[in-house]
Amino acid sequence: MVHDRLDRVCTLCDRTLPAAHFRFDTPPGAPPMCHRCRRERWVPPGYLDPHPNAHPVAVTARAWTWPCSPYQKRQIRAAFGHRCAICRRSARRLAVDHDHQTNVVRGLLCTPCNQGLGMFRDSVALLRGAIAYLTTPPMPKA
Repeated sequence: MVHDRLDRVCTLCDRTLPAAHFRFDTPPGAPPMCHRCRRERWVPPGYLDPHPNAHPVAVTARAWTWPCSPYQKRQIRAAFGHRCAICRRSARRLAVDHDHQTNVVRGLLCTPCNQGLGMFRDSVALLRGAIAYLTTPPMPKA
């Protein structure tokens, strides 16, 4: 069989296929996979952690700590029901919120709630002040 110089070998199924059967934007150093193997067999890096419970954070009796492995992030998302802990909305991207001094995970937050907490510098006193402002505004009603 004569191979065209654009033919490539898939690293998963070992088939030699034309270049059209492969992604053109594969990053340098990434193994070439044909479209069929990518669709059927490929999983994101870290998705299948060979030792998911090897880290002390995976033990449910202990507090979750940050940073987490991809496997532990999925466990946290499942434990919190894939919803924001503040507004209870389901969002495509949820941030794993954690205490920046202790690194203990507090919950999952959507982007607006996570940014809101960041703007208040995670200060309970500032948040209480904001609640007081919203419930009893200083300006008299017209």
